[in-house]
Amino acid sequence: MKIKNISRYLFVTATLGLSGTALAAWEATGSLAQWESGGLTMVYGTGSQTGGTVTDGDNDMSFKFDSMSGFDSSVSASNIMITLTEVETKMNGIFQDVYTVGFDLPGAGFTGGSGTTGTLNYELSVINSSTDLLNSARLDSVVVDSAGNVVSSISKTQSSPQLLLLSSTGGSSDGPSAINPQNSLYVHDVLTPNGDFINHVDNQFTTVPEPFTLGMLAIGFLAMGHASRRIMPGSEKLMV
Repeated sequence: MKIKNISRYLFVTATLGLSGTALAAWEATGSLAQWESGGLTMVYGTGSQTGGTVTDGDNDMSFKFDSMSGFDSSVSASNIMITLTEVETKMNGIFQDVYTVGFDLPGAGFTGGSGTTGTLNYELSVINSSTDLLNSARLDSVVVDSAGNVVSSISKTQSSPQLLLLSSTGGSSDGPSAINPQNSLYVHDVLTPNGDFINHVDNQFTTVPEPFTLGMLAIGFLAMGHASRRIMPGSEKLMV
């Protein structure tokens, strides 16, 4: 999954054809429990950790885990694996950061019948909002069959009104979709197996310096959507 994520962003840059180059990459991995305690491993770049808050390698964004609920005893903070990544691109002199928060569920994946749900909650905060703001989000998932559903409710803070709702069913993707530029986002992911197995969840976000023209933003969205479908395997479903 980690290779898939970084490859996607590099391919996005190539697809745009706008003098785009990947300038930097950062990645931190570990269990959800390690995210909460500050024990993630920095795979690329340095970054920093203070308790449950992780800061990326170039000190642009912080990631803070909030809570999880609803999972059965086979799914815990110690066996949910997470990957946090940043890829920075430059397109015609404009810098754009693409961030991914990825969750790998243990074993065959999270499963359960009708009414079974699990939730994962966390927040992203821009460190210098005078230069960058979060302005888009995308959701993707990997399931065994076709019934598993993941919904992401995105707001500025935990208590503020919803800004965006994304839904991924059967391994489909949703977005990227524009968000009114924000210096922080609170993400509430709801996983509903519906008798299926949910193996993986990806939330992706972008920041762009202001001002950034709507025309350029629209081109970037189209390219990201096209690239993500090209990079994905022919089928995201896992045969059992």
